[in-house]
Amino acid sequence: MSSYSGKCDLCDSVEIVGMDKFLKECEIYTKTSDLVPLKIESEKDLVPFYPYLCWLMVNNKYYLCEDNFINEEENEIKEWYLKDIIKEYKKAKRNKTEFNPKYWGWDNKNEVWDSIVEVVRNKGEKTTLEDLEDIHTYMAEHYRQRWYEELVRVGWREDQAYSCAYGLRRFIHKTIKEKDKNDVEN
Repeated sequence: MSSYSGKCDLCDSVEIVGMDKFLKECEIYTKTSDLVPLKIESEKDLVPFYPYLCWLMVNNKYYLCEDNFINEEENEIKEWYLKDIIKEYKKAKRNKTEFNPKYWGWDNKNEVWDSIVEVVRNKGEKTTLEDLEDIHTYMAEHYRQRWYEELVRVGWREDQAYSCAYGLRRFIHKTIKEKDKNDVEN
């Protein structure tokens, strides 16, 4: 299992085939590049696709899923929680009781659950997955950190690596926070 998604992803395929052979003989396609393979000339070009699952591998052609598995799994978890929380929100509203859904998992404490509860408390039953963009699971953060470190190791600038692994929106928030912090210190 890969260090970048916990699944058999492109990184595992590269390890199985070998980096040199993969770069020379294999082609990678995405949903947006379905007819023309991506231009991959070095490990630096390949690492951004490590956590992507391959939905088809045939004759040294690798077809990647639309999004990396880190995002896919994290969104699935958030959707699952959101569905249950909204159900509880509607029930509390209908019964005119306090909205205070309890997390039902084995660990009795879940920061993602609690964060989604707060968003639903503020936005109501119209809360969407887009409203939860700034909420992240522990495992997704773990995989993103490993992916970020690998991007930096193969030669990506830190800002580019952060934007790739964590997304442009989070990169912009991080940059603004750092700027604000520096303005306060000066």
